[in-house]
Amino acid sequence: MSTADFLTALLIFGLRVTDVSIGTTKLLFLVRGYRILTPLLSFLEACVWLLATTIVFRNLDSLLNGFAFASGFAAGTVAGMAIERWVGLGYTLVRIFTREDPARITAILRESNFGMTSFRAAGYEGELAVLLVVTTPKQADRLIRIIKELDPKVFVTVDPVRSVIGGYSPMGRTPSLLRK
Repeated sequence: MSTADFLTALLIFGLRVTDVSIGTTKLLFLVRGYRILTPLLSFLEACVWLLATTIVFRNLDSLLNGFAFASGFAAGTVAGMAIERWVGLGYTLVRIFTREDPARITAILRESNFGMTSFRAAGYEGELAVLLVVTTPKQADRLIRIIKELDPKVFVTVDPVRSVIGGYSPMGRTPSLLRK
């Protein structure tokens, strides 16, 4: 294997990491409703993919290039997930199910600058409190750490939120710069 073969495989790997990362990020923006940015990312993703694919097809006799193409896809998936976590756009709904005193938990969470809605519910083991908190993905991690300290047996679910209209929001609003 020559240095040129190795560098070609490395280029293919890098291009695949790039295009798959862009694709993962594009899906994040798509779900969040960014109508202008999403097609731009789609175009960039397709261009990078086409370049990587062209290089592979021009060198079909190289098993290393095929391996670089496939492993770049896998690494790009991991990188895309990391980028998604780092960017943390939009809002997240955190549902907190607890048997602890909801007034105490609500007071502590509000002191920590989280707005919420709470109500009583009936679960498998009896009554419990449900707290609904809409926050940013980055703040969701902090919220979960706080709630686990207050109730180690807490049950929590986390889901992305497409949009938020009205309500109390101490963390401000998501920029709509590229949404329309």
